[in-house]
Amino acid sequence: MPNPGFSNWHITFDEYQIAWLIFDKAESSTNVLSTEVLSELDQAIEYLENNLPKALIIKSAKPDGFCAGADIEEFRLIRDQEQALEYITHTQKIFDRLERLKCPSLCVIHGFCLGGGLELALACHYRIAEDKNTTEIGLPEVKLGIHPAYAGSVRLSRLIGAPAALRIILSGRTINARQAKKYGIIAHALPTRLLESAAAKFIRRPPRRPRARGWAAWTNNGLIRPVLYRMFRSRLRQEIRQEQYPAPYAQLEVWARYAGNSKKMKLQEARSVASLIHHPTAQNLIRLFFLKSRLKAFGKESDFSPDHIHIIGAGMMGGDIAAWCACKGIKVTIQDRNSKLIAPAIQRAHQFFEQKLGDRQLVQQAHDRLVPDISGYGIAKADLVIEAISEQLQDKQELFTSIEHQAKPSAILATNTSSIRIEAIAECLDDPSRLLGIH
Repeated sequence: MPNPGFSNWHITFDEYQIAWLIFDKAESSTNVLSTEVLSELDQAIEYLENNLPKALIIKSAKPDGFCAGADIEEFRLIRDQEQALEYITHTQKIFDRLERLKCPSLCVIHGFCLGGGLELALACHYRIAEDKNTTEIGLPEVKLGIHPAYAGSVRLSRLIGAPAALRIILSGRTINARQAKKYGIIAHALPTRLLESAAAKFIRRPPRRPRARGWAAWTNNGLIRPVLYRMFRSRLRQEIRQEQYPAPYAQLEVWARYAGNSKKMKLQEARSVASLIHHPTAQNLIRLFFLKSRLKAFGKESDFSPDHIHIIGAGMMGGDIAAWCACKGIKVTIQDRNSKLIAPAIQRAHQFFEQKLGDRQLVQQAHDRLVPDISGYGIAKADLVIEAISEQLQDKQELFTSIEHQAKPSAILATNTSSIRIEAIAECLDDPSRLLGIH
């Protein structure tokens, strides 16, 4: 059969007449859902409707992940609420069309699958994911001042029940493959080497389509929603103010009012996001997103990749930096005056590892990389030494004076200061260019 030519999607058929729809955004290192990408997806689905395969598998050709979500650059082009609503409802129709395809569909996830990327995956009948530390699955739209717009909350609450879905959506946090398996978002978490072969085998004999069962299914019922609504709203009020951060409250309202009717809920989800996208909170958070992206781009120009980081100061900042680094696979030694000061940081790190990694073995491996070091033996071995002590210029200068010559010549020195000029701290160093700020 003739194969349509697209810039961002590629269709192949295997020996079992399974269609493989490969997402590979042109001239980009990362897949995002731009207008052009979505238009081609719509055309690809139409092609598959007319040349119906035995099954459909969607996967990414990018090494870093499946899809990072909507193209945030295009948010700047949205003039008003009416245009935003038209864009969102059009995308919803494309995803609905994918869901209605008259053959089983499976999304293969590796790396990040976020926001609109997860909403696309949820429009497939099944999902499997790579069991790896780099796998991140979530709906983090609230961090941009909006909430899922492409029926993500509709499909996720239907799939795993309202309480679990709302915890994921309202927090904006991401989960790994094994956590997604426990929630019921994916069918399997698999090693990289088995991912494609398992996908082909799975979709040839797919099980019953997953959805919430028992109590989880009842949580979307009109009799139970008011109770859960009050519970989640009470939690939100303890953490954020609605006038300053309206998106989670708006999402909760949409679910509470319309979860019993998918068609109405999709429309109200679209209307809600269309009204939020020009709210000052969303505009400021989108601006912050681009500033962060610029900073990350600067970092890509460097080939610095530390194997060992030493952190001095086990308070909230130092301890949490240590936990994050250990979670990312880096060996970390953490130093303070005594073990009692380090112990709370290790306890917080344990909670962080369980939340981010889930699996007991991965949590233990992260713990093994985080080493208390009261005597500071790690200074001489570290590629990066981070200071996270009290905000006193003299204390910081005395510390850096003592560690400059303990650290190996190639090591970078960093301060976690939030209020003192880095140039002032660096005055004590023989080579001030070694010091940078990290906060």
